[in-house]
Amino acid sequence: MRRPGIVAPPGTPTDVNLMLGWRPGAITCYYQYLRQNHVFEYKAQNPQATIIVRFPHPQNWYTNPEQTAVQYAKTIAGRWNELRPLNPYIIFANEMNLYYENGDSDQGNQPLYETEQFLKRVGGWISRTAQLIKNLAPDMRLVTPPFSPGRHDDGAPDDRGRITEGFAAYDFLAEAIRTYFDNTLAYHARWGDINGSDKTRLQDPQTASWYAFRWRRLLAMCQTRYNLRAKIIIDEAANYAAYDPDFFEQIIYFGQQALQDPRVPALTFFIWEDPAFSPGNIFNVWTQYIPNLADFTRRLAEQPDIIPAAGAITDVPGVPAAPATPSGQSPADARFGGPSVRVLFNDGRIETMTLETYLRAVVPAEVPASWRAEALKAQTVAARSYAANAIRRARYVGRAFDIRANPDVHQNYRSDKVHPATDAAVLATQGLVLTYNKQPIDAVYSANCGGHTFNSEDVFKKPDGSPADPTPYLRGVPCPAPGPKNGHGVGLCQYGANALAQMGLTFDKILAHYYQNAPLASWQFDEQAYSNHAEEIMAATENWSVKIKRAPGFPVIVGNLADKPDIPITVQPPTGQTFTARSGTKLEFGKGGFEAMAPTPGLYTLSFRGQTFKVQMDGQTTVRLDFSLSSDMTAPPARSILKGVVVDQSGHRLSGRSVELQSPTGKLQTRTAPDGSFIFENLPAGTFNLAVP
Repeated sequence: MRRPGIVAPPGTPTDVNLMLGWRPGAITCYYQYLRQNHVFEYKAQNPQATIIVRFPHPQNWYTNPEQTAVQYAKTIAGRWNELRPLNPYIIFANEMNLYYENGDSDQGNQPLYETEQFLKRVGGWISRTAQLIKNLAPDMRLVTPPFSPGRHDDGAPDDRGRITEGFAAYDFLAEAIRTYFDNTLAYHARWGDINGSDKTRLQDPQTASWYAFRWRRLLAMCQTRYNLRAKIIIDEAANYAAYDPDFFEQIIYFGQQALQDPRVPALTFFIWEDPAFSPGNIFNVWTQYIPNLADFTRRLAEQPDIIPAAGAITDVPGVPAAPATPSGQSPADARFGGPSVRVLFNDGRIETMTLETYLRAVVPAEVPASWRAEALKAQTVAARSYAANAIRRARYVGRAFDIRANPDVHQNYRSDKVHPATDAAVLATQGLVLTYNKQPIDAVYSANCGGHTFNSEDVFKKPDGSPADPTPYLRGVPCPAPGPKNGHGVGLCQYGANALAQMGLTFDKILAHYYQNAPLASWQFDEQAYSNHAEEIMAATENWSVKIKRAPGFPVIVGNLADKPDIPITVQPPTGQTFTARSGTKLEFGKGGFEAMAPTPGLYTLSFRGQTFKVQMDGQTTVRLDFSLSSDMTAPPARSILKGVVVDQSGHRLSGRSVELQSPTGKLQTRTAPDGSFIFENLPAGTFNLAVP
């Protein structure tokens, strides 16, 4: 439900059906008022709706930061079992750079709450509280608390994210954002003040970039300054004048602009109703100032869901994409070696890396890095075993990739979540896998088995719908996992593994509990022994041409890549530092439209699909490049597959047996997987001879 949402009343709404009847895409509500606002019922009826739960922070936090952090964390984490059905985002503090949010009634003291020293203390308390909450409730989705915009929160960044002030409050939260808040920020967007709304702060491109859409500068700052690709939840959006005649048009415009950006998971407008008539809220209250609220909500209900813009820009133009790892850690760290693994990403890109490097991004994506060290080691070995098994299978059949980065298919892969704690688990278990018949096992796992894991054949099915054959090392066992079942429940239970680690079990004992008869061993992959044949890849034959137009104006390269969207374009300025543009992100220039800033005079090199074009820029001219493609990629010929199972005379499946296929193009070889299966892919038409020597 990518639709605008609403901030629910801090109390009981006069007409809850009117408030929820227009199907808001998100609801922000204080914890203590969830029941009065029927949030649980609404979530049950609208599972795709986003729920944001806010907790008021203790305003005397600074008197004893550690004690208040501990007590507050226990309070919030203690609500998790109740909140779990909402799958909410949790915000546990609010605008702590404002005097009254710290219990101070003297407005004249406001400058004291914007100093670097004070905001450093704020960042430390927020970070510590988040750490404690995640230790107690690891799967609670925390959101970095919002600040009051423009009060040294973001350092007044320019449009490329470079701060113009001496510091930013987020300087003291960057590592916590990465570690505890899953790179997600909360933000309050305004296009007005106590005098009412200001249309230029919403619609004028330059002015609005500092008001309604200042969050874009904040995201650019996170990328440029902290190497963070952040998401942002706008839990309060308001113009300070709900009585404006065009208020409906304002919120529709802001909602579309925000939710078309894939970096914005949700937004909620402030505020439906305020039973207390608080002076700071009153002019934003919908029930108070919208003349015909029933008609207003009817028009909202008629609005379609908002689809994120295709190819929306999520990187800062002219700034290198954020590194995949925290500051000071290199993705290509030589300590993380092992055999190669070819990872297929959702955009079709295949990246080859070492197995241990791959695990750096998998383990913290699968379990919180704050979990017990032995649980992290157990998860690492399970993930390594799963990947090693996938590598063997892929090399058997000659696929172009070994494993997908899509968690709906294989393991979750998040290079932005690399963490020292999970890095330590990877290094401590380097090369270790679980084995059966001396080969890596298919070490499946899930979040929470609910108290007892399952036999594989009780859950998994064959293509014809019948139960899968029993897997000897995937037998159901009792498990100390807290909470309800989440996932298929076969193999390692992640919450159970952490519970066993808290009981003092080491990672090898944890693994032996969940994967019986699967001893640990160091795995060395013999690429030649397992490789089948190089997959035949048809080369692209592309003939590109370009028309160049120049005109005095802003120094930028724009163009259209033959109406073909989503093609990465590497741009190398004369300074040598490259960045990436993407076709389809500037539809005003065509379906393959793109834009690249070119402020420095000199030669710019554009590269894509093996093509290279050079453009001379003078710093005072706009250059337009219209590319045409005279011949598209040659379509590959039709291909077939041949697959089967090798069994002995008693019907037992044979693992590791050589299978040979004599084809019209030569002899192909593979080996059977642990279940005796084999497959040959990409076969041309013709006659074949199959043999098992």
